[in-house]
Amino acid sequence: MTGREDFETFFRRDFPRLVLFLVKKGATQSDAEDAAQDAMLRAALAWADIASPAAWVRITAQRSWWKRLRPEVPMHDTDIPLPAGEDPTAIEEEKWRTVQLLRSLPPAQRAVVALYYDGFSTREISAVVGTSEATVRSSLRHGRARLREMLGSGP
Repeated sequence: MTGREDFETFFRRDFPRLVLFLVKKGATQSDAEDAAQDAMLRAALAWADIASPAAWVRITAQRSWWKRLRPEVPMHDTDIPLPAGEDPTAIEEEKWRTVQLLRSLPPAQRAVVALYYDGFSTREISAVVGTSEATVRSSLRHGRARLREMLGSGP
């Protein structure tokens, strides 16, 4: 397989997952798609130099989304509403509920939990968010506890 074929396979497999990752982090569907597209374009251009494509595109897409978001919403804001007209039924109801629960977590916990449920190990999450594995495990433990609390309280 050539580098181009490798990238095309990666793109087909990972683009929807990347969009969902950004939605879990609080992006609207359209913002997530734009940021994912930007990250994938950058990945295509630098494909030969990327050692861990899944992590690389998530970091790049998240930064792209943050740059677009910065003038509108401070990054510490944990209540990021969907804009008027956005249809939450486009995402399956269970996934929508999960996204809403994730959005209620503090930003550090939200990032760790979203990456964990996206299939990353604690070591990989540590590299992506720039903290120790112990901090990742702690954030994951606290985030899961908070999610359990919220799930126990009903919809």
